[in-house]
Amino acid sequence: MTELLAKAHLAASQIVGDVASVRHVRTLPTGEEVFAAKCTELPRRVKITINPNGQKAAVEWKSGSSGENYKICDLGTGPTEEERV
Repeated sequence: MTELLAKAHLAASQIVGDVASVRHVRTLPTGEEVFAAKCTELPRRVKITINPNGQKAAVEWKSGSSGENYKICDLGTGPTEEERV
């Protein structure tokens, strides 16, 4: 679990910036691991879902009234320039 927490922290920090804390929320029936992170720049928690093989993560966050933001992060290489906030 320590490795998955580190991957969730890495994914959130690559997409949204400084991460204060990460916690495991649940394991989905599909094998994906779901985490919640508190980021210093955002008022609400960030949701991180890591795929079963641990290579990619989806990072979701809410920004004001504009709705949800969603980015995919490759945990091997990080986000592309278009994926950065």
